[in-house]
Amino acid sequence: MTLARPSVNILHRYHHALFAPHFDPERDGFDLFENSHEDCVWDVVIVFEAVDSPLTLRVRRGNLVFISGEPPEIGNHAKAFLRQFDQIFCAGVTSGTATMVSGKQHFNNWHFGYSRNSGYRYDHRYIKELPAPEKNQALSTITSNLNYLPMHIKRRRLIERLAQDYGDKIGIFGRPHRFVEYKEDAILDYRFHLCVENCSVPDLWTEKIADALLSYAVPVYAGCTNIEDYFPGATIKIDLDDYAAARRTIDMILTEGEDLYRAHLPAVIEARRKLIETFDISALARRVLAASDTRDAHSITLRPEAAYPLAGLRSLLARGRRKVRTWIWRQRIARHG
Repeated sequence: MTLARPSVNILHRYHHALFAPHFDPERDGFDLFENSHEDCVWDVVIVFEAVDSPLTLRVRRGNLVFISGEPPEIGNHAKAFLRQFDQIFCAGVTSGTATMVSGKQHFNNWHFGYSRNSGYRYDHRYIKELPAPEKNQALSTITSNLNYLPMHIKRRRLIERLAQDYGDKIGIFGRPHRFVEYKEDAILDYRFHLCVENCSVPDLWTEKIADALLSYAVPVYAGCTNIEDYFPGATIKIDLDDYAAARRTIDMILTEGEDLYRAHLPAVIEARRKLIETFDISALARRVLAASDTRDAHSITLRPEAAYPLAGLRSLLARGRRKVRTWIWRQRIARHG
């Protein structure tokens, strides 16, 4: 197959498109494919999280990219697996595994308009041009049953205490509370949205804050330690280890929310623009294309991580370490609350 425009192929484990709403064909100047097996020379190939089986493809030299979608405690990838790639974006990975290694890990797919059952209901233009809605509720949050990483445990404990202390003054969604198929349905009506990442390291943030910004909500945020470098003035930080301080923040939102929201809205609008234009996976693909200085291509067979020696042992040891850390954090919370 001969492609008239530059072509970007994103490989992932899912059976439906994950990234289509991120891309604007006119703005980006290239064509997006997901999980394509077309026989062509790809200008950029991006592997998001993993490949499940060996795949042979042709790609421009220097333009094979790996992006981790998980915290370092989970995305503890083998160096042999990572050496397949030219560029790596993964928190916790050291240099020496690729030509370019970055700890900047903020390229997860948005969950705004996304259903696990049916994929996306909005395209890029709809999301980009969506005006700020009228908001008549104060604060919401979305939780889950995950409970094995330290931040999972802290988030779950925080929401349990907030539910006990504030009741229906806070909209609590997700398992085991009110289910919503589309995440934005739990955010668009609310001025503020409590979002807690699965880890707290520099330069790693996910759809948890992205979906709040896309919904024009002020993120009440715990996670990425330098989030202000990305979205200055748009967030309100919350300390998961200081419940008294967290309560003061929640009280302020519930009593002064309208004025506080108006004060933050310009920064939220600018953060939303940066999210769409600068910090997502489409911008990464544009940067890789712009920096490419060769038309030379080569053939490579990508191997899944499980195909490498000792992969099973690494996975077993990683699960063991996570279980130990989970036990330690549960004991701390049981002692200190």
